[in-house]
Amino acid sequence: MKPKFYGICLLVAYCLCHPNLNAQKLPTTPSDSLRVPSSEWSFGIITGGKTIKSLFVYDYGVFVTKSVSLGQRVRVEANYRTSGPMFEQAWGSYFMNMKTDIASPMGGISYEWFPFVNAAGKTPTLWKFKPDFFQSLKVKAGVWYVQDPIYKFEASLVDPVKWGSITFTPQEVGSVKTTIETQKVQPYIGLGYDRFYVGKKTNFSVEGGLLFQGKPKVGMSATNMLELTSSQAPILQDNLGDYQLIPFLQAVFQISL
Repeated sequence: MKPKFYGICLLVAYCLCHPNLNAQKLPTTPSDSLRVPSSEWSFGIITGGKTIKSLFVYDYGVFVTKSVSLGQRVRVEANYRTSGPMFEQAWGSYFMNMKTDIASPMGGISYEWFPFVNAAGKTPTLWKFKPDFFQSLKVKAGVWYVQDPIYKFEASLVDPVKWGSITFTPQEVGSVKTTIETQKVQPYIGLGYDRFYVGKKTNFSVEGGLLFQGKPKVGMSATNMLELTSSQAPILQDNLGDYQLIPFLQAVFQISL
């Protein structure tokens, strides 16, 4: 990663650890209204995925969070993005083998806000009847830095093609190599369900939202009978213009320290 990105991580780590920056300490003992853990820290593992048309890209990694005040946390994470090595896709009436090459380290920083952290208070409101549920809802925003945000594919036919009495093998038809490049800095916003503030030492949580990856840039090359296909790169790039915002979903396992 670039030195600038390492500098940002060090600054965030300092802010997490410096005691004078905590605006409101967590209660040291649980109460009836808020059964929070005595620790402000948690760590765990992440697994998640994103889709671009029929392609499924998944991430996995580790993270650490710190409560900077009651109901507010900062998370730093390190991930790895990849995908399955091969999948099939229909191209009209033909089936294509899509060989993928997607691999990149990632780093991320995010802010988490639990707006109903005091939902079990004495105020006669709707959420006090299910305080655990509302205390576990969170809004989050952050940014990922993707070191190598390039999706590489090589497409070739699964079966031979018949044209009258002539049969062309997949090797004779050729293959098409495509690269789709997105921006390295990818901000996102989302919602989650996380039982940290109801006093769970360990828990699973889910998060989902929208990720902004910028307008994809497409490059294409082809061999044999498909050589002219490379001229379709600008068309594919225009078709992917609507995929600047893509959905993501994550499952998180965390342990409170």
